Amino acid sequence: MSRITWSWICLLCGVASLVRAQSPVRTIVRVTTGEGHPVPYAWVSINGGNAVTADSTGAAVFLVARRDTVSVVVRRMGFRLFDARLPRSTSDGDVHVTLTRLTPILDTVRVMATYATPLASRGFYDRLERAKRGAFTAEFVTPEELDARGAIYLSQMFQGRRSVSVGYVSRLRERTQTVLLGRGRCPMTILVDGQRVRGTLQDDISSEVPQSINPSGSRQVGSDVLRLSLDNIVDVRSVMGIEIYPSTANAPVDLIPIGGRGSCGFVAIWTRARR
Repeated sequence: MSRITWSWICLLCGVASLVRAQSPVRTIVRVTTGEGHPVPYAWVSINGGNAVTADSTGAAVFLVARRDTVSVVVRRMGFRLFDARLPRSTSDGDVHVTLTRLTPILDTVRVMATYATPLASRGFYDRLERAKRGAFTAEFVTPEELDARGAIYLSQMFQGRRSVSVGYVSRLRERTQTVLLGRGRCPMTILVDGQRVRGTLQDDISSEVPQSINPSGSRQVGSDVLRLSLDNIVDVRSVMGIEIYPSTANAPVDLIPIGGRGSCGFVAIWTRARR
């Protein structure tokens, strides 16, 4: 075998190894407490990529390039922020994260219903699990994401979403205000703590013809009646979680709003107001 042929073989082997090293592989981040109990619904990010909400077993699945170590950020209410580089497990290739509680557990007190939060009692995490299994199409904003993004206005939490966009409306003698737009850029129905919110700019826009916002993203609304814009409906600091459904045709029955605009979908906002 000539030296040139051997060099080409070595080069091709090197390229193959490089491609294999850069090709994405399925990676599971498993989040547990110091006692080894799973931490469900933690907000997990790998190598600065998009975050994933873990399932009820504390597992978050990613497709990332082959690396011996990965940079992991994990947030969960009641635990300290985790931000470190971790090796893959030699046994299963997964990444294991142990979270530290913000307050120590007293020796004489055991809290059994650790995750019986207001969101859990409202079915938020149950619907999140069902969406993960493909029961319906939805996007979920967890308390951890709300905390991580530190939004000043509620509309900021909807920027960059797949199934909803933020539109802008110019009203007579008022500043430009925000609305939520679904498929076809028509206004989505808004629920707060399970109840439909009425008397909003969403309703104003839905009664006009055509229903869509101008391609520029803003339009004039002739009515001079004061209406609530998205950022006036609820203070983002009081929000615990958000569910976004692009259509009522494929949404959980317990949340489908009465009298909503089905083709535009709806948004369910949960606050700390009800315990």
